[in-house]
This record gives sequence, structure tokens and C-alpha cells, in this order.
Amino acid sequence: MFSDFTSKLKGLVVQSPEEEEDVSGVPLSQEDRECRADWGVTLEQENVLLVQLRDELLLEVALAPEWKDLECLRRYLRARKHDILKAKEMVLKTLKWRESVKADTIATDLNFTEKNEFHKHYPEGFFCTDRDGRPVYIQQPGNIDTDELWKFTTLDRAIQYHISQQEKYVKKIGPACTIKAGKQRYQSVVIMDMDGVGVSTLTGEVRNIMGKIMAIDQDYYPELMHKALIINAPTTFRVIWSMIKYLLDSRTQSKIEVLPVDYEAELLKYIAPENLMAQYGGKNKTPLIEEPGPWQDPEVMQRVERWQAEMRGEKASAEDNTNVNGEVVAKEMVAKGVEVETA
Repeated sequence: MFSDFTSKLKGLVVQSPEEEEDVSGVPLSQEDRECRADWGVTLEQENVLLVQLRDELLLEVALAPEWKDLECLRRYLRARKHDILKAKEMVLKTLKWRESVKADTIATDLNFTEKNEFHKHYPEGFFCTDRDGRPVYIQQPGNIDTDELWKFTTLDRAIQYHISQQEKYVKKIGPACTIKAGKQRYQSVVIMDMDGVGVSTLTGEVRNIMGKIMAIDQDYYPELMHKALIINAPTTFRVIWSMIKYLLDSRTQSKIEVLPVDYEAELLKYIAPENLMAQYGGKNKTPLIEEPGPWQDPEVMQRVERWQAEMRGEKASAEDNTNVNGEVVAKEMVAKGVEVETA
């Protein structure tokens, strides 16, 4: 069924961005043009596939409200290149995995008392937003010290903590950025600081823990990265990257950018000075472990909680359906056609 759909799309005449129109002759929006460029379908066409995916899933399982949400399912559909059956299989596999690790409650159930010490030897976290409202995630793999980590925690607890962080991202950080920006902002900009990365990082225990975490993210939290900015990359990495990047599809290539040695000016093109860590040329001196951003704003989080309560079917007052400026909350705006994350 989907193959017939895509074959018809391929038969369409390709027009310039200014001339592109939908089937009714209405000019496509910027978001539709980007979606078509990235995925070969417009958002409207993609939404048709999403409804089909949701219907297919409901034939087999009872979905919680958040899994009926098209924006949630969109990530899985795109991760499987709009193949409905493969996307369905991915979602079902994810739901089974979530039940096995108790993902729905892990963020509150896990008592990760070693967080401060863990962060010293595994520095990572979200730090403000980029210029377009996306959350920025920073990781410093060259500073991961598993010899010290295993003195006070275990690999299993480290992975549980990562899952809890991903749940926080999906349920709090992404929604907070979406509401703050007034448009879908669930994907993040990743700053990968390669300073200190050497052979030991690519082998042994560091490779083991990073490999397990990357597998979890790829299989169960797909399409959450908008762009990766790699800084302080050693010469060997640059040489290897220059050789292998052409083996990747153009969309993946465009998502990964290895910045020059004097990367500060490049980072500032993506992130405003007040939101960029001082360590990387910005003005924000907040420690990474504190994870500053809209998700720390009580007012924003109240609006997130109101929307999530509505999704669960809980009653909300008319006042709860709007934000402090009287505007419809971002999720409702998106449902009415406001910008959706297309990359």
C-alpha cells in the first residue's frame, strides 16, 4: 500500500520551492517544503500515514494517550522511512521494552543518589536552547572515567539513569521547549566535545557503556536529534570523518557538522551568547549539572502539566487551555497547523 503511495509521489513534477503547491493548488508552507525535501512527502501526506499507523497499532494493542499522539508516532514513522509496517514493529518493540524496564515510572522510581559524583566522571546534560528554541545537549566523552564510575555505581544503574534522563527529555524538556517557542521543538542540537578523546575512549568500558546507550536511543528514542556539532575533534577523527561521511545519505550528512578548531564563532551562529556555556565561548556560567533551560521555569512547566493532564483525559478549566498571554498552548497550535519539526 505504501509502495503504491510513494510511486505516485515520484511521478509528480518537481517544482521550485516558490512554485510548489499541494493537490488543491495551495502553495506549500516552508515546513511542507522542508518535509518533502527530507522525506519525500508533505506534512499533510505524512499525517495520513500517521493515522494509518495509529489505526494499525490499535488493532493489536491498547495505546496510552501519549502513544496516540501523532507527534510521538511521527518519530517512529520517520525512523523507518515511512514504511508503516516497519514503524508499527518498531513501536510495538518499544512498548514491550518500556514495560520491561518500567520506563513510565523510572524517572520517579530511580533513586540515583550518586548523581553529583556520576556527573564528575560522566559529564553530560541539557543546557538552554539554540536560537530557534531547540534544547541543546552537551556531552564530553573524553572526560568519561569508568574506573572512577564503577567505584560508586554500576553499569546497570548508569543505563537506568540514562533512560530516566531520556524520559525527562521526552516528557518535560521537549514539551517545555515546544511551549516556550510556540512550535514543535522536540529535537535537540547536540554539542559533542571531543576534547580528550583517545584510543581508551573507543575501546573497553567507555565504548561498552556508550554503545549500550546509543543502542537504546536508536531503538527506542528515535529521531530526537536535529543536528550534531562536533568540537575539539582530534586530527585522526577529522581524517576518518572526511572518508566515511560520503557513505552516509545526504540527510544524515547534513545533521553532523565537524566545526573548525576556532569553533566559538560557529557555535554562536546556532546558540545565543546568553544560552551558550562560558566554556564554549558563551556568557552563561551556570554549571552543566544544573541543566538551565525553559524546563526549569515553573510557569512553563505548569503549562506542560496542564496539557499532559488534558491528554490523559483529566478535566481542565478554560483558563488552563491557554497560556499567560491568552494564546493557545503550543500543542494545540501545532494541531491547527503551526510549524512542526521537519528535520
